[in-house]
Amino acid sequence: MPTIVSKSDFNTELTIPNVQDVPNIYGTDNPNYNDKLQQYIDKFEKLLLVNALGVEQYDLLIADVATSGKWFDLKVILKPIIVQYVYVNFLKYEHSQYSTTGMQRPNAQNSTNVIQTERLVEYWNTFVNMYQGNTWGCEWSSEGSLYAFLADKPDDYSVDWFRFYQIQNVLGI
Repeated sequence: MPTIVSKSDFNTELTIPNVQDVPNIYGTDNPNYNDKLQQYIDKFEKLLLVNALGVEQYDLLIADVATSGKWFDLKVILKPIIVQYVYVNFLKYEHSQYSTTGMQRPNAQNSTNVIQTERLVEYWNTFVNMYQGNTWGCEWSSEGSLYAFLADKPDDYSVDWFRFYQIQNVLGI
């Protein structure tokens, strides 16, 4: 499936450790972080794009391979937003592991596990701000967001299918 982001986009502030382009010697039934990251990209990029654009615009965006034009411009705007969204979901779902005895968190030697809720909420709220605009204050503003970009170009894009997300706090409300 064609994607806008790639694993190499996670080598900045939003780094996922142990993601190298190396063969998976354990097979497809036991994916390494390299394989898992690609699975997250495939799943969450499509989910985000369909939620923002709807299926018809999503299909047009993914099918377009031009190096200029409205779909290329949209891909440039989308890339950091998708990276943020995939990163948040990767952290959210890979923090704990499911086993036959329930949910578990690895306990490494010579290190201390920390609660990641505050950082996860910060990354989520950054995504929401990039995606739909600032919803933190009393007045809502979409300036500089994906929503503003799409809404400012009604001849090129439709916001009819745009799904809004909620900001979070450390209590999950």
